[in-house]
Order: sequence, then C-alpha cells, then structure tokens
Amino acid sequence: MTNYSTFKGYVYRKFKAKIKTARKIHVKKDQIKVEDFKKISVKNVKTSTTKKDGDLKQ
Repeated sequence: MTNYSTFKGYVYRKFKAKIKTARKIHVKKDQIKVEDFKKISVKNVKTSTTKKDGDLKQ
C-alpha cells in the first residue's frame, strides 16, 4: 500500500495528473446478451424522446 500511495503522490506532484485505471470486466460476461441489451436500450431511448418531443409541440 505504501508503494502505491508513494507512486500516486509522485505522479501528482511531478505531472499534476491522476493515475487512470480501466474498469473491471466480469469474466463470465456474455457478449451476445450485451449486444442485445444495447439494441433494446437504443430503441427505448428513441421512443421515449419522440414521445417527449410530441408532447412539447401540443
């Protein structure tokens, strides 16, 4: 723990930057289900925004 905090402090002092790390990815993630979810969520967003636009015009 001390080494990480020392390194983090050095990077901040020297470069005025934060250490960036990637998000964790689950090992058992099913790529097909992810693609299906993205397709469904895009459709839901499009329909909800068109309903809002129609309500504003009235």
